[in-house]
Amino acid sequence: MSDEIGASHGTSVTLRRVPRFTATGALVEVREGCDKSLATCASRFGNAANFRGEPFLPGIDLLTRYPGA
Repeated sequence: MSDEIGASHGTSVTLRRVPRFTATGALVEVREGCDKSLATCASRFGNAANFRGEPFLPGIDLLTRYPGA
């Protein structure tokens, strides 16, 4: 099961909807997401040196254009 965090401030988080678990003392795992962009890798994680993507290649739309279109 997974849910998204609606907002965060310091050490507290607000979920987008009510949790699906009701047990007292239930444990949850919180992971910081990644959109696999160079900007996110550099700013959020401070790890641009190890980014293994190709951020400066043209998009697939450039390859599908026809001459004269």
